[in-house]
Amino acid sequence: ADSVRNIYNNSFNLFYSISGNVKYQDNNQIVTSGSVKAMRLDPNSGQIIILDSTGIQSNGNYILSNVPQGDVYIGAVPNSSPPVDYVLTYYPSSIYWQNAVVLHPTGNLTEIFCQPCDAFYFI
Repeated sequence: ADSVRNIYNNSFNLFYSISGNVKYQDNNQIVTSGSVKAMRLDPNSGQIIILDSTGIQSNGNYILSNVPQGDVYIGAVPNSSPPVDYVLTYYPSSIYWQNAVVLHPTGNLTEIFCQPCDAFYFI
């Protein structure tokens, strides 16, 4: 069982962990390196705010340790050669944030599986 890790900052916001696994959408193979980010859209500026980020482990797993409460988008991108092969893909497997599933953490979340898309998958 996951232990609950609640952290308070100066604004008394709760922070949680989000963890899961990353596999390629086209062949379901494990992504062995890359990054996963927790993001939020700032409605005032229209900018994306990175809330937390982490690397993808060699077994495809990731753990975001400091994700605040509120609407959160998760995005994953594998390291690839050349780097333009894959694009940031929002959870569960969309290159468009408007089609992403928005998470609302009120506790630690597990089994949040991401499937990055090849840039040429959509051509």
